[in-house]
Amino acid sequence: MKVLIALLISFSVIAAPVQLRTVHGFSALEKGELDGVALNSRGELLMSHRLKKVMSLNETYIWDACSDGQNFFIAAGEKGKIYRYTPGLGEARLLTHFKEGTVYAICLFRGKLIAGLSPSGKIFEIDPKSGKTTEKLKLKKGKYIWKMISHGGFLYVATGLPGNVLKLDRNYLATTLAENLDTHVESLLVTDKRIVAGTSPSGYLLEIRPGQKPFLLTDTPFSEIKDITEVKGTLFAACFNGKPDEQTPPKVKPAREIRTIPLLKGGIVTVNSRNVPETRLRFSTLAPFSFLRDGKEILVGTGHSGKLLRIDTGQHREFTISGEVNCGQIMRFIRQKGEIFFVTANPGELYRVTKPFAISGTYTSVPFDAGNPAHWGAFYFDSTAPRGSRVEFRVRAGNSASPDATWSNWQKIKSGETPTLPASVRVQWQARLISQDPGITAGLTGVRFYYREVNLPPVLVSISTLPAGIFVSKTARRVKGSFIPGPAKTAMGTLVPPAGMKTGYRPGMQTVQVKAGDPNKDKLRYTFVLESAAGQKMTLKKNSSVPVFSFDTYRLPEGRYRFHVTVSDSLTNYPDAGTDSGTGSWFTVDHSAPVVAVTSQNGGKLAFTVRDSRSVIARVEISTDGGKSWQAVWPDDGISDSGHENYHADVSGAEDAIIRAFDDHGNTVTVLGKGGIK
Repeated sequence: MKVLIALLISFSVIAAPVQLRTVHGFSALEKGELDGVALNSRGELLMSHRLKKVMSLNETYIWDACSDGQNFFIAAGEKGKIYRYTPGLGEARLLTHFKEGTVYAICLFRGKLIAGLSPSGKIFEIDPKSGKTTEKLKLKKGKYIWKMISHGGFLYVATGLPGNVLKLDRNYLATTLAENLDTHVESLLVTDKRIVAGTSPSGYLLEIRPGQKPFLLTDTPFSEIKDITEVKGTLFAACFNGKPDEQTPPKVKPAREIRTIPLLKGGIVTVNSRNVPETRLRFSTLAPFSFLRDGKEILVGTGHSGKLLRIDTGQHREFTISGEVNCGQIMRFIRQKGEIFFVTANPGELYRVTKPFAISGTYTSVPFDAGNPAHWGAFYFDSTAPRGSRVEFRVRAGNSASPDATWSNWQKIKSGETPTLPASVRVQWQARLISQDPGITAGLTGVRFYYREVNLPPVLVSISTLPAGIFVSKTARRVKGSFIPGPAKTAMGTLVPPAGMKTGYRPGMQTVQVKAGDPNKDKLRYTFVLESAAGQKMTLKKNSSVPVFSFDTYRLPEGRYRFHVTVSDSLTNYPDAGTDSGTGSWFTVDHSAPVVAVTSQNGGKLAFTVRDSRSVIARVEISTDGGKSWQAVWPDDGISDSGHENYHADVSGAEDAIIRAFDDHGNTVTVLGKGGIK
């Protein structure tokens, strides 16, 4: 039993750690894709209304839309196009278009369709049946027309460049209610009791009082106010930081995190009946674009991307993402025959919000990226399913950045089960909520799952055998004034020793340096083996944590050797440990000093040879003052590049000469030359 316990402990210590991924809470779940499922601010996934696509235009942008109860009128595209769509009569048809600009705002006024053309600042009356256009007004000030509202027999207009608010009567005679509020007035609210404007780029919310100065209700912490509504005396403003012409790219399906898009800062700002402002909600990835009151709630259409929100106007401060569509922005809500519709941009489409809950809906998570291939363990779903409802779960895995044909098929599992998935870098899960009763909804608050990275073997990048004499240790040093051969000195200048160690030089030392990496970032161990030219091998060091090894070669016979290095992560991974091995270049072990032979002495001229059977002659010096000072002597051919060099030196007038020679392994010999040289 003691042996078994020891074995289990050993396995648990060296096994690759099992990791747990937990996905709970609103901020984690809101990144996924909703289809007939809602996510509230408490982090609960519930059944929701289905968003049904009604019609698509061959246009990227829809800027505004309105309805006369039978037909939808839609302003779209960059060429001032206006479409008419009648449900049940086929596709939308082009009613009219303007060549000179873009229509950002339309509305119905006294039985006619009114369009504001930008940047010409013109207002046109359009026959809703024939499409005939009649220019009614060219603004004296204001190039852009962002919003038009018909109320109480008057037409209210919000402009840009400059940001003005105008009031037009039935004859299109204009009265300026407020001017130069900001660069643009992008949003407008008109009721029987008040007129409120939202501006850009200052993000002002102002009350317009005819005959009086505009009153600043609040300077919001955002740059744009896109829409305004009022509930029981409290104003709600849809705000975000952006530019009037900013649009997002189409959303990529299936759901995945688009890391290249910078986070936005959007929010809902309120001003109560006592004129007290408050930033009620803040979003990092949602941009509120449009509002619609729906009973005690407000529907919010967002950009970045295409989500439909419901916010509680009471004291609970809760909100729900009740669905999303395959678009960039929800631009405008429209009511028709008691139903709620909305239009989108990127691409331009029309959707209907169905009244009853969908029979089923799905939530598809953002793929989880383990960083490296992983083995996937059990999945646990935190769900509730009252009688008459149920929740089904599916998972799939793959290696591409977004799920595609290379991924595994969806696999249905139960909570607590381990799916049969291939080892892969990414995994994705999906929950399907099902209910036969519109009053009953299943729920899901998150998931947790286990995984362990597949161990990838380390990669041996290089084995560098350093010039003889270099060594690395905690106490390494260089003897001041000692001779270090050129190759060794150059290598020491570039060598960066491991932390806590130093570089030194001593003849007879030999060092090997290893560079290796591990895809799993495991701690690596190194085994160093020495091989002789005869094929004999000797293990020098096992499982070293340091990728540099130095040893003294004086215990070895002279000759040629090389290093074998094995790098391993076996101490941190089980059962799929990995290794990589390699061989360094041959190097020479040389303990013998050069041999100096004086060949002639004639009239103060000294001739001698220096030989070394294994190494290159690195330096030769002569002293004529008994070793107090030394002068370098160059070989006859001017280059020390072999183990046999000839020298001539002028030692005229010296009593004697001392010759000192070094080879490139640091071995040295000192020889006394002929005495009494004249």
